[in-house]
Amino acid sequence: MKKTLLLLSLFLILSSVSLGALMVDYQLTSGSKATVYDLGDATLSLHASATDLLNGNTGTVTAGGFHFATVGDISNLTNGTWDTNGLTVIAADNAYPGTSLQGEWTISPAKDIMGIIVFSGHDNVGRGWINFKVEVDTGTGYALLIDEAKTGDYGQVQPSSTTMVGYVRIYNDTGGSIAYAVSKLRITFYPVSHNSTNFFQKYDDLHPPAPNNYPQQGTVLKEIDVIESTSVNDWFLF
Repeated sequence: MKKTLLLLSLFLILSSVSLGALMVDYQLTSGSKATVYDLGDATLSLHASATDLLNGNTGTVTAGGFHFATVGDISNLTNGTWDTNGLTVIAADNAYPGTSLQGEWTISPAKDIMGIIVFSGHDNVGRGWINFKVEVDTGTGYALLIDEAKTGDYGQVQPSSTTMVGYVRIYNDTGGSIAYAVSKLRITFYPVSHNSTNFFQKYDDLHPPAPNNYPQQGTVLKEIDVIESTSVNDWFLF
């Protein structure tokens, strides 16, 4: 009888827990330098964290790299700061099939994660959009978590003489985890625009209607935050 009650209780707990769906949302703010870019992430509803899983964790560049004008390096992406220096840090210009920037981070000990947030900001036109792929390693090699997590639809136009700040957030719609026992994280950033245009383009748009109208500009990246899971219900899922 006790065993039956225990199993019934466990069933009720499990039935109340939802795996949920992987979701992506974003925010973009565009306007003058003084009213948008110079204020950094203060214009956004989410802000760079100095207490997330990757804070102080210097990753490794595994493909692509940074623009020659970049001030800083991959460590600037996990220092908990939204840097208002317009050159910190610019993912490399690289047209498809090349990679703009790919970074890898080791998480030890392995952790469950409930969210990933990538921040951007450009004090000019074209490099404020974000588009990336996330892969996670839970001990058996990398597996795709999500591809083309991005700041909205392709084809968006940024008005000339404006600046842009933004973020993309990956999360679970139930508030639970998006990945479990993650020991390594790999993020691949795609080019987002062309330096002769001011609209958001798909990274593999190789057959545009006009010459030189293909994406090759890297995003000006400000911060990557990885949020550790806190839900006690996650224990019951595995």
